[in-house]
Amino acid sequence: MMKQFRWLAPIIMFLIVGEVFMRYVFRAPTIWNNDLQLYISAGQRIIGIGYGTMLHNQIVMDIFTAKLSFKKSKAIELFGYLVYHIPLMFALTWVTGARALLTFVQNEKYYSVWRPVLWPVLAFITFAYLLFIMQLFAEIIKCVIHLQRGNDKWLKER
Repeated sequence: MMKQFRWLAPIIMFLIVGEVFMRYVFRAPTIWNNDLQLYISAGQRIIGIGYGTMLHNQIVMDIFTAKLSFKKSKAIELFGYLVYHIPLMFALTWVTGARALLTFVQNEKYYSVWRPVLWPVLAFITFAYLLFIMQLFAEIIKCVIHLQRGNDKWLKER
């Protein structure tokens, strides 16, 4: 899924370089560039949360699980998903989705000179949170399988 969003990075780079060029060469900064960079960057970073979870690229506190057995480590990971991550992400998704709907109905604008509408970025963040929740459920299934089988050999075979 993340491969579809990798084209956003060159767009952000082009916007930053263009803004620096406009500001320092022509002495005419744009009023819309920073807001657009913020919108695109927020979307790209939030969509990357689920991808990072899938690849296990997050920072983890192994000080608690480093000396535990594989099964105990996976049990703690499963506990964290069920008690912390899932409830938190459902709450964030609910709040962000409700806010996106409200900003759509009220046609709320961002507080800047350009004043773009706010709902598209909030709707995209809600979508990214839903994708992250789906990835969390996949991680929960992996943890359950790890706990049943006792090793990670089945993952390496697939």
